[in-house]
Amino acid sequence: TVSHVVTVQCRTSVSTAGPLKNKLTVFPNPGTGTFTVLLSSPVNEEIRIVITNSFGEKIKQITTATNKATEISLSAPGGIYFLNSVSAYGSWSEKVIINVKR
Repeated sequence: TVSHVVTVQCRTSVSTAGPLKNKLTVFPNPGTGTFTVLLSSPVNEEIRIVITNSFGEKIKQITTATNKATEISLSAPGGIYFLNSVSAYGSWSEKVIINVKR
């Protein structure tokens, strides 16, 4: 009976790309109807922003890009609105409060 010992060395590295770290920022919030939206992302891409009221009715829709501060003006009564942004990599939402102008 012949016995052999074989030693094999393998060097393997695995790189996992986690989910993209995007951040949606809306300021000032609360505000009076004019605010700035910024979706920070490691990828520059086009995004669609849809603003709806508390009944789900579309108030405004715009197209912009990530990593670009975009000013939005709403001629809407005071209340709570929802800003939804959508890109090829996901969707993000933020509540926007418009105070009554006095």
